[in-house]
Amino acid sequence: MRIYLLTILCLISLSISAQERYFFVQFKDKDTSVFKLSQSDKYLSAKSLARRNKYGIKTTLSDIPVNNNYIKKVLETGCTWQGVSKWLNGICIIAKKDSIKNILSLPFVSGVKEIGRVNIVTGK
Repeated sequence: MRIYLLTILCLISLSISAQERYFFVQFKDKDTSVFKLSQSDKYLSAKSLARRNKYGIKTTLSDIPVNNNYIKKVLETGCTWQGVSKWLNGICIIAKKDSIKNILSLPFVSGVKEIGRVNIVTGK
């Protein structure tokens, strides 16, 4: 009986740890981006530029898009891309918790935060 219960507990803990979760991966910098502050017309819309001009809002580093090379390197770890935030300089991914170690080892990653669990819904 004890072995049976222990086996069930082990299987439950394995299935919980193997679940995919949502994570936010934050990058350290935007210094290596192909975009420059002086070239805001290449990454901001004409409407955005006109509005900024009207209200005297200057372009800042938070307006520069996230470095695509950073995104590619994170995705090479086997996770799934969900979204990007240029203001927070990071991406939202779906990954298994045990794969986060590989992402944290990337030199341009400043941190990873779990933001939720993935719920699998079946059509039944």
